[in-house]
Amino acid sequence: MYKSFVEFKIKYLKKHKIIGKVESNSTINEIFKKWVSKLVVEEAISFDTNDCILIDFPLKEQAHLISQFVSDAYTYAWGADYQITKLIYSLWDKYMLDKDGGNMKYKDGNRSNEYHANIFESLYTIKTELKSMKNMTNNEKNMIAFKKNLNSSYLNWHLFGCLPLLKNDGIAILKNITTLNYDDAQEFIMFAIYQYPPQSFCKDLKEILLYWYAHKNILFETGTGMLYQLSLFYKKYEEHHIDILNYSGLDGMLDRDIVNIIKQHH
Repeated sequence: MYKSFVEFKIKYLKKHKIIGKVESNSTINEIFKKWVSKLVVEEAISFDTNDCILIDFPLKEQAHLISQFVSDAYTYAWGADYQITKLIYSLWDKYMLDKDGGNMKYKDGNRSNEYHANIFESLYTIKTELKSMKNMTNNEKNMIAFKKNLNSSYLNWHLFGCLPLLKNDGIAILKNITTLNYDDAQEFIMFAIYQYPPQSFCKDLKEILLYWYAHKNILFETGTGMLYQLSLFYKKYEEHHIDILNYSGLDGMLDRDIVNIIKQHH
């Protein structure tokens, strides 16, 4: 896929007469977004972490994308943010686990060159930020986190998709986050929940869905993208012989048209 990106970039630079000039990060980011948007249809975004189009990107490119994503997710959109999150999944164990499978200590992180160091620091920042959310309240949900080495501030919602990477530690954080009114973060909360195995997580998912239904902090509506996302869950859980709508009781609570949309969409 990297070859496809390079070809797209060259055509873009020629079209806009940028060839031969120094390419700024903002220009490269814009080209990257446009390239991803041609490959990924927003209404059909996959939550499958194996469906990543950035795996064959050079280390330098991966380091740039991840570090930019951590510090400012608004740089990316239209599926690019999902793809970078999936790239993070593909690299996490390599950088964040030691040879025995335990958590990598900060002092032992891979800093063998600037790109490895950049990736490790970015992933460690994600881990640190997520752990700080375990007891976060609604008053703090839009807190601005400060990343000293980039001298920049950013909203933290885009990191939620990485919660399952924290294994059991991530579940407690996820359960707290799902009680907050996070409108813009819905997609990444759903992305995170999707990564947990249906057989072991179905009871937790039931509790989350019923909480959302009762408290209306995330709405079951077509305009929010929630019904399409629920259709992804319905299909995944159905493959494990679990009718999540029936199991949760939502099929008797939601409007029949909504239930049909969820079941038929996939």
